[in-house]
Amino acid sequence: MNLNLFKYYFKKPFYSWKNKYLRHAVRQEAEAKGALSQTADEVAEYLAETPQAVLQKYRQGNFQENEFFREPARLSTQTVEEYYKKNTTYIYDLPFWNAEENRPKFLRLMMLGRLRQFGCQDILDFGAGAGDLCIELAQNGFKPVYCDLSERLYDFAQWRFKRRGLNIKMFKGWDDLQGKQYDCVVSFDVFEHIKDLPKTVAKLCGHVRPGGLLIFSGAFSGGGAHLAENEIYAEGERMMSLLKSFDMEFVDQFAQYAFYTKRERNTPA
Repeated sequence: MNLNLFKYYFKKPFYSWKNKYLRHAVRQEAEAKGALSQTADEVAEYLAETPQAVLQKYRQGNFQENEFFREPARLSTQTVEEYYKKNTTYIYDLPFWNAEENRPKFLRLMMLGRLRQFGCQDILDFGAGAGDLCIELAQNGFKPVYCDLSERLYDFAQWRFKRRGLNIKMFKGWDDLQGKQYDCVVSFDVFEHIKDLPKTVAKLCGHVRPGGLLIFSGAFSGGGAHLAENEIYAEGERMMSLLKSFDMEFVDQFAQYAFYTKRERNTPA
């Protein structure tokens, strides 16, 4: 058995407590500073709408997503990618969800120990959405790199970075990333939505430098936009086997967030 896996099973009860504590603490902080209201003001300014209007759309939910994924049999890699590329409704969802949960800070604190341990500075955020995590990382001394298919979210994130004076590299897809490697690649709340997940995982592993980290979340059940074909990865062993084929070794797991490192050359499996 991988020694790190043994350590994880031993520490799992403590991680469960820490996860609950950390989520509660950052959410309280978000409420205290009025993060949801601030985000409504920002999104409203970008869209030239009122804060009340954008908040109402957030609370109504993403009906366009529910409709698109109602018939999974007709979905292909191309149609799913095109949906995410052209969708215009996530701007009424992702920034508010991140603000309400103070999710970017939670993710940074959750990753911080491992990022320091593995000497990670440049961090590719694949599926970076509205850019919230990139902002959090950049404002705390890291060098994030943004990547997302969505045209609307890309433009919004670019606008947000500029108004904060942040110089964050941005890419729209695989072609832009060709030949590049990073200390760390993160992908949160993305894998469950991807057609042909093994192909995407292989590409992401290729962008991790030897000795670097891949950190991802896996909430593979739930239906709808969580594609049924990916539910086989809900059991960690299946994902672990897939990643092992790309020279990735298990490091740790915190709640649904998994940490893998890319083996250095001449390092035995």
